[in-house]
Amino acid sequence: MRSLVLIIFVFLISEKWVFAQLNVSAEIRPRAEYRQGYRMLPDSLPPVFLISQRNRLSFDYKATSYSFFLSLQDVRLWGDQQLRSQKSSLGVNQAWAALDLNKNISVKAGRQALLYDNGRLFAHNNWLQQGQFHDVLKASFSFNHYKMDIVGAYNENEERLYKTAYDNFGVNYKTLGLWHLSRKSETLYASFIAVADGHERENRPQTLYVRGTYGGFLRYDITETTRLQGAAYKQTGKTSTGQNINAYYHSAMLRQSINAFDFAIGYELFSGNNAVDSLNETDAAFSSLYGVGHRYNGYMNYFTNIPLHTKGAGLINPYFYTNVQLSETFSMRLAYHYFMLQNNFIDENKAIDPYLGSEIDLTFKYKISDDADLQFGYFVMFPTSSMKIIKGGGSIDKMPSFAFVMLTVKPVLFSDY
Repeated sequence: MRSLVLIIFVFLISEKWVFAQLNVSAEIRPRAEYRQGYRMLPDSLPPVFLISQRNRLSFDYKATSYSFFLSLQDVRLWGDQQLRSQKSSLGVNQAWAALDLNKNISVKAGRQALLYDNGRLFAHNNWLQQGQFHDVLKASFSFNHYKMDIVGAYNENEERLYKTAYDNFGVNYKTLGLWHLSRKSETLYASFIAVADGHERENRPQTLYVRGTYGGFLRYDITETTRLQGAAYKQTGKTSTGQNINAYYHSAMLRQSINAFDFAIGYELFSGNNAVDSLNETDAAFSSLYGVGHRYNGYMNYFTNIPLHTKGAGLINPYFYTNVQLSETFSMRLAYHYFMLQNNFIDENKAIDPYLGSEIDLTFKYKISDDADLQFGYFVMFPTSSMKIIKGGGSIDKMPSFAFVMLTVKPVLFSDY
């Protein structure tokens, strides 16, 4: 693998003098974590301390009419391999090529990140050391203030000579179709998205269940220091098990900046199933597809898969946060989340209290240089008895907590941009 990296680098260096531009960058990101009730309520077991690390080496090559991007990635947990292990952990997290058909149209094919609007439906999921990437074909069109993307994908586990089931049932999509149209001006950004992701029926690969998600996102800068944004999405079609879907989502946020302070207040609502209505066979639990949850629903990650983590009852999450720039190199973020079920959930033949608990997140960031920073945070959850029911166990007598320290170093090793 080292020889391959060297060959690629030498080739790009020799070619770039003729007509192209090359940027070579790296990333080293170790993160130490203390977990006592992270993602689930604590029990009688002792807390966990661990260190994970992400290493990346990326080549970004741009020629006159095409470009390509190759990123090698190694994600590991300190101590997960024997000291003399010969097992390789190096892989590819992104590898794509793009053709510029003209100044307004381009086509990109390969493994790539998909990020749209505020990342609610499609995001990089950068908190995860491995990130999140898609094997897709994407066509992009730009004209005046408008931009349009059309994305398609068809997935298999391995090369086959005949049709068999897709082994990633209920996890990865079998097919993906996406259409995204946006318009941006100095003060307004508006977009519309339509997504159709198909999942094979378990043990019957000839049957494909397609889920449809569509809606809009709006961001309006009222003044230079005041911003209003919101989103609304509808979900229809069928789940991966064939159940009909009728779900929805909406959110709003108001953000205000005053000197070194940045304040925001907002909410998110994910529809859920009403367990009291036993005759309703439609699934009303909205899924945020392949978006980010860590950024919006608390760093404790209790609610990253809303249908699964609320047992289908949905979620309402009012929140408040403030960012404070304490100095040129030091900043702080304080956030509060209030969690409650959107619909009824039955336990012992009665609906439980919808209030699940509250979370407080405190993070600090120290900028070491333009390509390095140090982050550390401490987070606590204040769960209720309803949280214990939804999470399926654990103790609410122990205060769940989570802490991390993360160093990120992202140097540019070579660039002629």
